[in-house]
Amino acid sequence: MADEEGQAEVLPGFTVYGMGIGKWLAWQRKTEALQALTDGQRGRLEQLGIVPLAPRSRRSPQSRSRRL
Repeated sequence: MADEEGQAEVLPGFTVYGMGIGKWLAWQRKTEALQALTDGQRGRLEQLGIVPLAPRSRRSPQSRSRRL
């Protein structure tokens, strides 16, 4: 992975020496996990290119029922 340019996609289920790196990464990108970190920890993750997930749009239950 070190020879690649840009960001590598790490999915849940990806492990290194038995450690769930994909699951760890998915958790680190969640807002509630990032809020629990110090500014320095968040900064180090950002330097690695780990940024929060974009907020999911919430549709009203009424708009969902129209699609069914």
